[in-house]
Amino acid sequence: FYIFDIGSNFKLDSMQSVQLPLMEEREITYDKKYIFENSERDQGDEPLSIEVSFENSASNNLELPLPSGVLFLYEKDEFNSMRFIGRNSLTQLYKGSVAILDGGKAFDIIGKRRILNFDRQSKSEESTISLQILNTSDKSIKVKAVEKIFGDWVIKEQSHDYIKEDASTIHFIIDVEPGKKEYITYTYRKEWK
Repeated sequence: FYIFDIGSNFKLDSMQSVQLPLMEEREITYDKKYIFENSERDQGDEPLSIEVSFENSASNNLELPLPSGVLFLYEKDEFNSMRFIGRNSLTQLYKGSVAILDGGKAFDIIGKRRILNFDRQSKSEESTISLQILNTSDKSIKVKAVEKIFGDWVIKEQSHDYIKEDASTIHFIIDVEPGKKEYITYTYRKEWK
């Protein structure tokens, strides 16, 4: 465990409580991504999830053990005023680790997923998928499109490079300019005996 110094003594009466900051306000850098996650047969339109991550390091003005608790996420807008963007629970964070927080759903970034072609034979299956990301905001964004494909599969064709995370997950990372649409298409094939 870690003991945090609150800087002074407090006297509390019965049934009284007080909230204290554990540290002074700090400016840190963070990475904000929009996540569009789907499985093989999903189709539809939905707002993207927001993922906020930061490193608990000296170069990020931290490098101290952070206790678990509720974390409120704010960011400065173009007028330098603070805007609430989400609330999350932080698990205990050791020095040098990375916190990944759920920032809720975006109201101005929409993902659309369509199955363009699906062909199932007695010992194989092939499907072509289209992902459309629509950025109606006034900022450039980074999107991580996560696709779950189960079984023994290979990617035959793709419009963008992808990263294979594990046996059933790939993802694409793309940047989308303000007011623009970006498309990702790929075809996977499965075979079995």
